[in-house]
Formats: sequence, structure tokens, C-alpha cells
Amino acid sequence: MGDGRTSLRQRTLSVLMCGLALAGAPAFAADSGPEAADAPFVAAESGDLAPLEAGRQSLAAPAAKALAEARLHAARFDADAAELDLRRYFTLRDADAYRQAQAWSIAEEIAFAKGDYAAAAKASGRALDYLPKDDWRRPETAQTRGLETVLSGAPPQTLAGGQPKPVPVKRDKAGLMEADVSIDGLVQSAVLDSGADISTLTASAAKRLDVRLLDGSGSVSSATRDAVPTRLGVADRVEIGGVVLEHVAFLVVDDAQLSFPGGFKIDAIIGSPVFRALGRVEFAPGARFASGAAASRPVAQSAPLRTIGEKFYVTIRVNGIDVPLHLDTGSTSSGLSAVFARSHAEWLAGLKRRRDREGGAGGFTASEVAILPAPTVALADRALHPAELTITLDDTPGSEKRNLGVLGGDLLGQFCSFVLDFRRGTLEPGASKGAAGCPATNGAF
Repeated sequence: MGDGRTSLRQRTLSVLMCGLALAGAPAFAADSGPEAADAPFVAAESGDLAPLEAGRQSLAAPAAKALAEARLHAARFDADAAELDLRRYFTLRDADAYRQAQAWSIAEEIAFAKGDYAAAAKASGRALDYLPKDDWRRPETAQTRGLETVLSGAPPQTLAGGQPKPVPVKRDKAGLMEADVSIDGLVQSAVLDSGADISTLTASAAKRLDVRLLDGSGSVSSATRDAVPTRLGVADRVEIGGVVLEHVAFLVVDDAQLSFPGGFKIDAIIGSPVFRALGRVEFAPGARFASGAAASRPVAQSAPLRTIGEKFYVTIRVNGIDVPLHLDTGSTSSGLSAVFARSHAEWLAGLKRRRDREGGAGGFTASEVAILPAPTVALADRALHPAELTITLDDTPGSEKRNLGVLGGDLLGQFCSFVLDFRRGTLEPGASKGAAGCPATNGAF
């Protein structure tokens, strides 16, 4: 069955991130679920917006059209347009319970991104009203609502200024990108993890940094467990790359949840809400991290960057087909998911298989994977050359149930650098490794 390889992939808040108190809705039908006409919305949950973009004009119901526009605008980081679309959607009083749940989820995304945690908690509660009792989203949405309720009295994260400057990036024992940040005036080394839906601290780090803990507790899903106990804290001031943010929310977990065999521990993680607030960030694995004006200038070649909740998605081309993948700088490896495997069973014929172990908060879990050897891969029309891609064959506890796969460090590390521009909605790859002026690094990052 293979060599039992191990990868480290830390996940935090994996849920429908939404919020915004809008008009009322009809009663929930317990046996309701997605209709065939809702298939483009189901695809969008996995980051695949192509069916919705191609078919939104042909949607028969006015409410469905309004919701499609809301989803697409939110995915393109255009919150203002998405809010207008949602207001139009709710005035139509749609009877489709699945679409109602989607609408409240989009509303929650917007409010959470703005730091309006009370509105986010209210909207996640409304999403729960429309989700069937046996729907897999319910536990995650309930976790989110609990965390947002704890955050409800906290001020929103704000960008407070500063002078952008590049800062050195190093790799930790797992090969993850790490940089020094200032949290409430003290220096802390932190993993730069675009796959973390919220920034995270261990309990010991939060105590050393004197981060203010909020009343109440909750839980989150991890790569290995369906529920990891957590507290929430707020740092009054975080400086990263010379830029200052105020009122940054952190999950606070027991040290054991981010401790791994061999004495390796992660004490701090900077997640997607911070990167999004910075507007434009550059990752130069093994060299530097920069934001705003300190990041590289825009390049001609780019790939669309999209968001569902606090997750970022980029489409790559694998053996001739487009596959939207979750952009996760906190994963050392890329791969296709069990969702992809189920929808592309023809790819699995004749492939070798093995057992891989995946590490996350709470320990390790093993899953069977198929090995796709020497695939043809491209990102923004730039060829990548992985020796293999794994295709996960079974779901593991707490695993991401929507994504078609992960775009991680092994593929991103084939570029000298890459920029995420949240205003333009693009991922801009730099020169390929080995090009003139590109520093030599070992490993994915």
C-alpha cells in the first residue's frame, strides 16, 4: 500500500463564514435540500465558480439570479455589490431552503470580513435555520456561530497604518513559511498560513504575549478531529511587514493541539483575515514577506484569486482540465481531494496507491491516496513540474468536505515568489525557480 508518507497541514476554522442581518425568510422545510437547478451553487461551495459564471443568465428564478450575482461578487472581493444583490434576493422571499442557507452564508462572509461579529453570528444562526438536520454543514456552522458569538463584543480588525517593508522569511522544521511579527509589542515567530481561516496562538504564547482573552469558549474542526476546544483572544496591535493592524482576533488552543512528534510545535499562525486586510501581499519562500507598496509590482501573467468564506481559491490546469484548489501556504504539499476522486473516477484506473499520514491540530490521521505520476500542470499559463499529485480516496475526520484539493508549498515553491492581490483578485506568480535573480532554496519553501 505504499510507504506511509507524512505531511503537515494545519487547519483552523473550516465553515460557512457569513453574516449581515437582512429581511426575514419562510419557514425551514426539514426534508429540503439542493434541487438540480441549484447545482451551480453546490459547485461554488468547492470554489468552482465556472458553472455559476456560465449559467447565471439562464437561471429561471429571479431569486436564483440575484443569489448568483451575490455569490460571484463576494467571491471577487466586492462586498458592496454583493450586499446589494443580497438585499434584492431577500426581498423576493425565495422558498428554496438550500438557497436561503447559501444567502445567509454569503451575508455572514461579508460581516465577518468587516469584523461585524454580532451580525455574523446572527446570520450563521439564520443559515442553521435552513440547513437540514442531517446536513454535514450543521456542526461546522454551529461551531462558527459559537465563536462569532464570543467575538460579538470585540471591535473589528482595522488597518492602522505603518510603513510597509519586506521582512525575512524562514522555514520551520515542517518546511512552513515563518516570519517574525510583533504582537502587542513583543516579537513572535509565526507561520504565514493562507489556509487558516483565522489567526491562532497556543495558550502559552497568548499568555507570554499578554493577549486579552474573551469570555466564553468554543471548538473548531482540524485536519484530524471534528472538534478541538478553543478560546478566543484579541491582540490590540499586530505589526507584520511594517504594517500595523489593531484588534486582531486569534483562536487560542492548548499547546498540545499544535505539538507534533519530534518536539516540533507551532506557537503562532497568521491567517487569511490578516492577509486580506493588508490588501496585497508577496510571499518569497525562503527569502521575504512583503505587503502593500513593498510587494512586487503587478505582472502581466496572473490567475484569478477567489474567496468562499475566508478560504482562497486558485484554478490550476491538471492534465487538460481546470481544477479550482484551496490556496494553502500552510500545507507543504498539493493534492486532489476525495471530492475530486468521486467526480473523476476514471482518473483512478491503474494508479498506484499508498497510505499517507496528515498532521494537524490534535495529531495525525491516515488516508489512502492514489498517485498521479508526472501530471501536466499549469498555473496562469506557467508550466509546473510536480513528480506526482496525490488523489485522496477517503474522507478523514474533520477533513474539508467541499474542496477539490489543495494548492500548497510544493507547487507554489516552484516560483521565486508570488503575490496575492485582494483588490484586483489575482495571484501573480514571479519568476520560476532557477531564473536569474531568484535565490536558491531547498524544498517546497
